[in-house]
Amino acid sequence: MDNKQGLTEPSESPSPSQLTPQPQTASVVNPVNPQATGEASNNNPGRVQSVASSAFNAADDKLTPLDVPKKINRFAQIKGLFAGSVLIIIGIISSIFIYGKVHSLKDALVVLAFFAGVGMVALILSIVNYKQLTKSEKNPTSFNQFQTATAAKYNLPTTTNKVALEAAVVNPDEAIGGWLGPVNLQGKAGISYQILSKETDNQAINTLVFTKNQVIGLMAGPQDLNVVTQAGALSGAINEAIKFSPESAVQKGVQFESINANHWDRIVANLSGQTLDTVLKSHLNFGLAYSKLQSIEVKNTFINPGLIFHLGDGSKVSFATPSKSKIPDAVSYLKQFVSVM
Repeated sequence: MDNKQGLTEPSESPSPSQLTPQPQTASVVNPVNPQATGEASNNNPGRVQSVASSAFNAADDKLTPLDVPKKINRFAQIKGLFAGSVLIIIGIISSIFIYGKVHSLKDALVVLAFFAGVGMVALILSIVNYKQLTKSEKNPTSFNQFQTATAAKYNLPTTTNKVALEAAVVNPDEAIGGWLGPVNLQGKAGISYQILSKETDNQAINTLVFTKNQVIGLMAGPQDLNVVTQAGALSGAINEAIKFSPESAVQKGVQFESINANHWDRIVANLSGQTLDTVLKSHLNFGLAYSKLQSIEVKNTFINPGLIFHLGDGSKVSFATPSKSKIPDAVSYLKQFVSVM
C-alpha cells in the first residue's frame, strides 16, 4: 500500500491576492562592453530558461505519444514471459537428464516440479500484468494525469461515511478566490494500493480551490507544469524526468508535489487564468458546496496540518498540507461563506 504523506514543508508562498506572478525584467551589464545588455548575452538566465523550456516542449511532443512508462513495463513483462519459458524448458531437460543418468523418477519429478513451477508462476504473472497494461492503454482518460508504468485508476475522495464526493458543477461567473495546495486526503479513504500492474490511487486530488459557492478539489498534473518550467531549468529537468519515469501514479504524485510545492502559486495562477468550466473539463475534480458543510475545522498540528470539512450528515473529509503557512489565507477566504473553527 502506498500513501502520500510526510512531505517537507516548503517556504512561505504569496497570498491569494498574489496569484498572478508579476513580470520582471533584468539587464545584465557586460563587464567588457557596458553597451551590451543581458538580452544579447549567452549567460542571460532568461535566455537559458527559454532554451530549456523549448527543449522540454520538444521532448514532450516526441515522448508523450509513446507512453514511455507503460512501454517500459510491458517490455519487462515480455522478459518475464521469456524467463518463465526458459525455466520450464530447463526443468524438462534437467528432469530427463537426471532420469537417464540415475534412473530416479522421484528426483526427476522434483527437479521438473521446481523449475516448471517457478516458470509457470513467472508466465502467469507476466501475462496478467501485460493484459492489465494493454487494457489501460486502450482506455485512456481525458483528464490531465501523468503517464505511469501501471494501469492506474484515480478515485475521488470519500467521506468518513464512505460516500464519494461528486464532480463539481460551476456557474458561468464562478471564479477562484482562494486556494490551498498541495494537499493530501487523510484517513483510511486516502490509502492507495496496487495489485500487480493495476493501481488504485486515492490520493489523486492535490489542490483545493475556493469559490463563492463551493470548495473544489483538483488533480493538478503534467499539463500544469509549463508555468513551473519557466521558474528554472533545474526544476524543469526534474519534472521532465518525473513525466517519463517508469513509476506508479502514487510515486509520481509524491514526487510532483515535493518538487513543486514552492511553485504551487504559479500552478493556481495558471488555473485562475482560465474559466473554471475549462479547468474542470481537463482535471479530475470534486465539488463540495458550502450549503452541505456544517463547519470547517483548522488543524494547526505540527504533523499533517490542514483542514477538516464537517458535512451536515455528520461525516467529514480531511486534507493535510505541507504548506502550513498557506492555511491562514485559505481560512480568511472561507470565513466569508462557512463557519470556521
